[in-house]
Amino acid sequence: MSVVVLYDGRRKKVAVTAGTSMADVLSKACEALGIASDAIEMRHKNSLVDLSLPFRLTGISTNATLELLEKKSNTGDAVRVCVQQTDGRRLQGSFSSSLTLATIVTQLKVHFDAANDTLLFMRREIKGNELNELTLQALGLVSGSVIFRVQKDASGLIAPIPVAQPTPQIAPQPIKQQQTTSLMHTTPTEPLLPSAAPVIASTPVDPKKTTPFDVIQSLLNSNFDAVSKEVIVVLMKILCNILSKPGEEKVRSIRVNNPKFYQSVGRHASAMDFLLSVGFNYTSDRESITLENEDSNTLREALSILDKEANNLSIESSLRPKVIESTVPAEFSAFQPLITRMQAQPRGSSITEMRLEDLKKKQDELLSASIPPRNARVIFPHELQNITSEVIVEGKSDSQLLAQAMKTRQDQAEKNQMFRTSAMRELEEMQRKSVFQQAIIRVRFPDKVVLQAAFHPNEPLSAVMEVVKESLNQPLNFYFYITPPMQKLNMNQTLLQLQLVPASNIFLGWHEAPQDSAVGGYFNEVMLHSLCAESKGGDDSMTNLQYPTSRPLSASKAKTVEAKAEAKQSTQPLKTGKAKGRPAWFKL
Repeated sequence: MSVVVLYDGRRKKVAVTAGTSMADVLSKACEALGIASDAIEMRHKNSLVDLSLPFRLTGISTNATLELLEKKSNTGDAVRVCVQQTDGRRLQGSFSSSLTLATIVTQLKVHFDAANDTLLFMRREIKGNELNELTLQALGLVSGSVIFRVQKDASGLIAPIPVAQPTPQIAPQPIKQQQTTSLMHTTPTEPLLPSAAPVIASTPVDPKKTTPFDVIQSLLNSNFDAVSKEVIVVLMKILCNILSKPGEEKVRSIRVNNPKFYQSVGRHASAMDFLLSVGFNYTSDRESITLENEDSNTLREALSILDKEANNLSIESSLRPKVIESTVPAEFSAFQPLITRMQAQPRGSSITEMRLEDLKKKQDELLSASIPPRNARVIFPHELQNITSEVIVEGKSDSQLLAQAMKTRQDQAEKNQMFRTSAMRELEEMQRKSVFQQAIIRVRFPDKVVLQAAFHPNEPLSAVMEVVKESLNQPLNFYFYITPPMQKLNMNQTLLQLQLVPASNIFLGWHEAPQDSAVGGYFNEVMLHSLCAESKGGDDSMTNLQYPTSRPLSASKAKTVEAKAEAKQSTQPLKTGKAKGRPAWFKL
């Protein structure tokens, strides 16, 4: 029989028998592949193979494929080792699987004679000279727990027992009276040696343990780990209830005949001795145990001992009871105020808050762009009428707009019925929002002359005022307003705060009218010269400022915008030449 071992794309066939341990299979495979077996684990169908089992007990079929993988940590899992000595006492501890048996025996301080003693592991006898060579991993022990037993070599300690010769049977004869005295003074013969081997005398052990540590060690030595785990968890629960509820009699009295208590604790003498060692006492009828004079320090020390043993038994922290400190003072006074603060505990950010924070960071990055060039220009009333649209304005019909408005209202009503936090509402608003990195502002003078320039959305309205002042031939006092209704604008607010992004018309009002009554006569020569240069440039100079483009914050909205743009380009007919178009305000 054989199995196939797979490691890093390489395959090796390893011969096995029914009694071959999986640890030997791993060792042979690693030796054939030229890798160290300390940091390698064996898996079959994504399940870890128990290296301590022989091949016949693993359930692995012949010619099966076993996968070798590197362990996540090179240190290996801790193995809980228990060594039972010849007198019945047990010594235990947690060790790494890479340690040798000699090191473990030395650290546990086991009385072991290498010449006459052997370690019994399952059905395997380990001699003293093998302790320095064998490791726990070589025995297939990489996790869990194991027990070794120290046994004496009886052949070297006990002499051969002589066999007594049978005595011939003699017919009974009457005993004379004068011979009685002589028979009473005869030397008694030595008794025959027993046919069985002599029992080694064990060290007397006090059956009644006084300290909690000794009692717990006795419990662990007399039970399997699965039973010890259940007992330790119940004992921890009892102590935690006592410490969490000071002065409550209910948790300080336990009925011994309770079926649940008896099944988990009462049937173990060591567990009952543990409760007696921390202060519990039997009642007169011995039907229950009570804790009358408790010592908090003793209870906490006993709880720490149980917690350490729970770590050795690898009990999950979620299964261990915890002490809940009481907020009520021990001595309650009706004449003293008692304040309980119901303040929420600090927590981390929710998914909604994290998404909102990401969108805000993206918005700040888009708005951190530099100030665009002004490209200021003056548009007179007759020029404004000549600015035409190259693309025919195509919008939705009235019925489509009405249906869209009704659907929007319906969706908004459904969302209002749902419970939503402020972060959820703000996130929804940010997902619909688009960011403009440039704003086009047109300042309309009282004589209908327009001054157009580009600004950053975060610039204050005072920047627009500075551009207007630089364009005038003399210092004049004015203000900005919008209509209808007429509302003066605050110069300290940004264009984004005034909702003037991406493009807006604002009106200029004079505090003192200019002396020159001609149309546009208040502009300086620099603006007039630039106006003449633009008029010589042709019609392209009339539309040198393009409408600002938006940058959506949400990725889903960006994909929707791109899809609409592609659909519009595919449906738009190709133009052979530049079309003159028609005014946007002209409708048939």
